Amino acid sequence: MMGLGLCWGTVPRAPLLTHIDAAADAGFTSISVSPEQYLSAHRSPAELRLRLADCGVVVDAVDPALTWLPGMPPTPDGGLLSYDTADVLTTAEALGARWINAAVAFPGPWSQAEITDAFAALCRRGAEAGVGVLLEFVPWSTVGDLPAAARVVRACGAANAGVTFDTWHFHRGGSRLASLTAEDLSVVRAIQISDAVAQPATDSMTESISARLLPGEGVIPLLELLSLLREATAEAPLSVEVFNTDLRRQPVDTVARLAGDAARRVIAASAI
Repeated sequence: MMGLGLCWGTVPRAPLLTHIDAAADAGFTSISVSPEQYLSAHRSPAELRLRLADCGVVVDAVDPALTWLPGMPPTPDGGLLSYDTADVLTTAEALGARWINAAVAFPGPWSQAEITDAFAALCRRGAEAGVGVLLEFVPWSTVGDLPAAARVVRACGAANAGVTFDTWHFHRGGSRLASLTAEDLSVVRAIQISDAVAQPATDSMTESISARLLPGEGVIPLLELLSLLREATAEAPLSVEVFNTDLRRQPVDTVARLAGDAARRVIAASAI
């Protein structure tokens, strides 16, 4: 069975060392890390890399980069918006991450050309740090689906660019399996899986960060979706990202085990 990653969003309150240990104990081989986790760990890069190596875990991505667009400087005490591109890249370099994950997290006035130029600039900074840059589509934003994200990645022309495919964003954005094209799937470099309830909430943004379901517990056709994604993107790492308020109240090791078990059942059923 393929390796599996534990995104920080599934265990958002876990200190970095706890996240690493819980992921390893639950059989994950990779994690994503937020800049906040790294900067609050107060450990040297060498110490953290040693812990990762000892646990047999790698950092696939540092997530998210949110302040890379024109007119979006970091916001003091703004949570994930507190961190600038330098913080995200510093974290990636320190932990040996392959990617940073960027998103247009909000609706905005940016044109396609402005987004493409800003993403190209971000890719250049990533290349200087030896890091790739992923663009994650978010359904309520200016880059709301896979075709929109793929257009930016292709237009920017960066060799170190790709798209993150989040199954919850795909489903809640109204996209369906029949809409996926080989051309767009060819730029997918990472996959994040979670599930969704049948009835969307009035506020999609709040639902996204508080009410996702473990894989296999909702209505997203994950078996068919994962089979199609893996056929087209065989090398893309697969991670579990389940933002859920009730889930995060449980111990971190319990959440990691539940997330891993749920994902592996779906993976096994989808024959990938």
